[in-house]
Amino acid sequence: MDNIQKKTINAQKLCKSQFFVGMIYLVLLVAFIGVLLAIYVSNKSAKGNWLVNPAYIIITILFGLSIISIIVTSIYGLKYAKEINDSKLHYYFLLSAIFIIPFVSFYCTIASATRMYNYFEKTKKQKKNKKQQA
Repeated sequence: MDNIQKKTINAQKLCKSQFFVGMIYLVLLVAFIGVLLAIYVSNKSAKGNWLVNPAYIIITILFGLSIISIIVTSIYGLKYAKEINDSKLHYYFLLSAIFIIPFVSFYCTIASATRMYNYFEKTKKQKKNKKQQA
C-alpha cells in the first residue's frame, strides 16, 4: 500500500469518526439535559445536594468525554485540511474544535464530516471516469 492510499484510508476513518462522535455528542447532550431536568424537578422540594446522584455523574462524565473526543478528532481534521489545502474544511474543523457555542460546534462537526464524505465521492467518480477514458 502506497502513501496516498494510507492517507486516504486515514482520512476516511477520520470522516467516519467525526460523524459518529458528533452523533454521540448529540445523544449525550439530550441525555444530559433530560437527566438534569429530572433530577432538578424531583429534588426541588427535598433538601440536599442533587449533584451526588449517580445518573447525573455518569452522564456528565460521558458528556465530557464526548466533548474531548470531538476536540481530538477536530485537531486531526485540522491537520488533514491543511494537508489537502481546503480552507472551508479547515474552518469547519476549527469551529468544531473551539467549543464556545455547543450547537455551532455540533453543526461544524457534522458539516466537516459531510464535506469530507463528499470529497471522497468526487474522487471515486474522477477515478471511474479516468478508467473509462483509458
